[in-house]
Amino acid sequence: MIRNSGLCLLLFASMGCAQLPSDEVIRGILKQRVDDYHQSVGIVVGMIDANGRKVVSYGALEKDIRAR
Repeated sequence: MIRNSGLCLLLFASMGCAQLPSDEVIRGILKQRVDDYHQSVGIVVGMIDANGRKVVSYGALEKDIRAR
C-alpha cells in the first residue's frame, strides 16, 4: 500500500499537473498511513518539480518514539 501511494504521487507529478498537492494534503495521507492503518512508524515523501524540491514527513524514527 505504501509503495502504491508513493507511486501515485510520483505519477501525479510526472503527468505534468500544474501543481503538486499541498504539504497539508500529503501530511494528511501520511498521518492516515501511520496512525490509522499502522502501516509504518514514519514516512518521508520527497518531490521534485519545476520550482525545486520539497520533503514532507510524518511519524517517528523508531517504534517507541512519538516525535512529530
